[in-house]
Amino acid sequence: MAVHIFYMFLILVCAVLPVQAKLIAHYNFSDGDLLDNEVGEAYALHAVQANDASLQSVRLNAVEGTAVFPGGTQVQSWLEAAGPGALKAYTVSFWFRTDRAFLGFPHLDFFSSHTDPAPEKQGILVPVRDCRGTRIGTKRLPDWPGKRVHAGGIWHHAVLRRVNETGRTEIYCTSQDEAVGHPVIEAAGVPSCLNEIVLGLNRGKDVRYRVEMANVKIFDDADISVDELFAEGPQTWTANDLSFFSIQQMLKKMDREAECLREELSLLPIYDDSLQLDAYGYHSSYLPALDTVPDEPRWTIELSSELPFNFLELYLIPAADRRTPNRPGYGFPLRFRIVSFDQNDEQTVLADWRDSDYPDPDRFPARFPGTDSSLKRIVLEVYRGQVEGGLEYFALDELFVSARYFISEVLNVTASSSFESPPFWSSGFLNDQKTGYGLPVLRSSREAYVAEDFIRRFPMSFDGPYIVDLDLKTNRQIDLVVLYPAQPPEGIVVPGFGFPESVQIETFVESSAGERVPIETFLKSSLPNPGNNVLRFHGHSKMIRWIRFVFDQLPFHEGKQTFAMGEIGLRGLTESYGKDAVVKVSGSDTDSYLLTDGLSDGAEIIPMIQWLDGLGRRSSLSRRLGKVEALQQMLESRKEIYQRALLWTVLVLFICSLTAVALNAIIQKRRHARRLRQQIATDLHDDIGSRMSAISLATTYLCKVSEDPKVHERSGKIERIAGEMQSSLADVLWFTNSETDSLRQMVGKLLDVSELRIPPEQLCIEVTSLKQIPESSVAVQFKRDLLFLFKEIVNNAAKHSDASQIKVAIQWKRPVLCITVSDNGKGFSVDEELRRQHRRPHLGLNSMQRRASRLGAKLNIESAPGEGTVVTVRVRT
Repeated sequence: MAVHIFYMFLILVCAVLPVQAKLIAHYNFSDGDLLDNEVGEAYALHAVQANDASLQSVRLNAVEGTAVFPGGTQVQSWLEAAGPGALKAYTVSFWFRTDRAFLGFPHLDFFSSHTDPAPEKQGILVPVRDCRGTRIGTKRLPDWPGKRVHAGGIWHHAVLRRVNETGRTEIYCTSQDEAVGHPVIEAAGVPSCLNEIVLGLNRGKDVRYRVEMANVKIFDDADISVDELFAEGPQTWTANDLSFFSIQQMLKKMDREAECLREELSLLPIYDDSLQLDAYGYHSSYLPALDTVPDEPRWTIELSSELPFNFLELYLIPAADRRTPNRPGYGFPLRFRIVSFDQNDEQTVLADWRDSDYPDPDRFPARFPGTDSSLKRIVLEVYRGQVEGGLEYFALDELFVSARYFISEVLNVTASSSFESPPFWSSGFLNDQKTGYGLPVLRSSREAYVAEDFIRRFPMSFDGPYIVDLDLKTNRQIDLVVLYPAQPPEGIVVPGFGFPESVQIETFVESSAGERVPIETFLKSSLPNPGNNVLRFHGHSKMIRWIRFVFDQLPFHEGKQTFAMGEIGLRGLTESYGKDAVVKVSGSDTDSYLLTDGLSDGAEIIPMIQWLDGLGRRSSLSRRLGKVEALQQMLESRKEIYQRALLWTVLVLFICSLTAVALNAIIQKRRHARRLRQQIATDLHDDIGSRMSAISLATTYLCKVSEDPKVHERSGKIERIAGEMQSSLADVLWFTNSETDSLRQMVGKLLDVSELRIPPEQLCIEVTSLKQIPESSVAVQFKRDLLFLFKEIVNNAAKHSDASQIKVAIQWKRPVLCITVSDNGKGFSVDEELRRQHRRPHLGLNSMQRRASRLGAKLNIESAPGEGTVVTVRVRT
């Protein structure tokens, strides 16, 4: 009965108490395995997708323990996980960051149940499956409210969860420096089941961003706190987490990470502004510097456009500081706001940096997201610029507007104020298509290529225009025509070398009857010197087969008229048609293929957007590489410190070991010496002591059996000698006895000697209490010399002083032992005694001086005839 009640109680508790969501998948990428689910096989990542255009497939950032999704156009890469079955309630949590700022719409497939690399529309999709796991389509959740903006380089926390009972699906997205609030997306009644998951934020058809992910978790229920998940953080690796034994392994990972970054950087474009000699860009007027940010903008720039759709991005190109050799960024605004207006004058805030300073972009493009709609004008409001000499200003090189596939035309630029100083600074230079970046080509280093541009030199009599005909073989939709200036073969700096001063472009279409029908001449104008920049002409998506370029007013170089062109680029929406064209030029056409070989200055030409995005990624990767290299140096320093500490520790332990061995040897030697002394003392006592006793007994027996006075005299003398020998033997035994090697024992021995050598009626003793005298060890030689010196002093007083009183005083005043022997006897002349004993140096006072010298003691003798004698010995113990 009790068992049944217990089981019923358990069932009731299980029914009442909530069941905590179980973690079924966790990826923190810190173990070096990209596909490893640390919880188990459920939801194991099983696929990494990347096409041929990918700069690098999804890989591991070993420095921070994150999964890296490479950026760039035409890059399709993601991670896909398949679970054990459809989950009707679930929670998915992960952290991500990108190398740029972007709007909500480029978030392609936070979560998805399909592997279609090009979803039909942009947005956030959730899997829609029936309860049997059969895919029945995708469900789009509402768009991001207010086009939510996420800052680049900052960790963001994303959570998707669905509650089974209500079918409510919620998506949270919170920056690391914010507090978790309400879900940014919420939908009810979504009939979805989580059967598999696709992780990747850069899966759009045309726009993809470099993204890193960390701390991915999947739970089998929605009963999990979003705040708790947010509090965990991205769980990336930090240098302080490493022990000494982990540093070398991490340095190897960092070497691989740095190698990967350098390899990725080698595939990105570089900028070369060596030929930028004029048209630096726009420079604002100078205003007095302010301590606070004003409520109204100090400068305003407005650009107009007629972009009917697909306004994707705005690029602000920083100006260069031409006063310095390395030409860093110059004058980029710190506090600003960017507002766009579409064709209906609806306003959208593209960026708002009024509350904090914008990070220094150096010379790399600063990119801001568009609206993916039409564009009429853009207003840049600057509230704070750079400060120099108490004056405030800002500067920009160029403004570019991206229309998904191309850089769109900026019709006009108006500035509220400008520092006009042609040919260097002018507001008109903001949309002149000239930057300090050089040509939009792909090369890792200038020395790696040999310039093979098309160059013709003519005599002075050349009059007519230079004509270039291109036959595309069939009608093509041309959206952009790009002219690339050539570089002089001599390698000298000549801006716009051989570039004509005017051009007329005539286009023709092939009719249905195969006839050549002219369309229009869409440019006939004088051209500015492009320097080291391209000139772009929009083809307005016309169908074209034949294109004729009529170049005129050729410049002179070394006394000859020269026509030079690096490349003529023809592009449709997604393709380049130049290499397929048949080229005919005025005169010989043996090397006319150089005009459409896809190379300029020996480097591969690339679309303008790809070039700008590549420069932006170069900035991000260069900073990341700099962090890796700085971290490597820090860890190498820590490793060196640890190694030095370890070396010193080993050295100290070695010295301690040697000291211990030496001390043990000394201790063993002393123990051996002590045992030897004890053995000698025992042998002397047992052998010689017994013999002296036998001699004493024999002389006593002779005295009893003989009445001869001479026998008695000789026996008495022998007995006295035997007694003295026994006393000397006792002293020797006392020396060799290790148990008497203390200062207290020494003082006790001196007192015994006094009582033995001086009659009691004459002796007076004053001594410090033996308890106050330490039991510190003294050496055998010290014991011997002090004992014999004391004996000689006492013997002299007892035998030669004729004193009625002899006083022995022993005082201990750390660390000095003071011994004084004084008598009231007849005394003597100390100087006369020393002179007398100088002839016999082994006797008397000289012997006492030698013993005192060996002890390191101070011996003082005071005496005079008839005045007694005082002998003082002061010895440091």
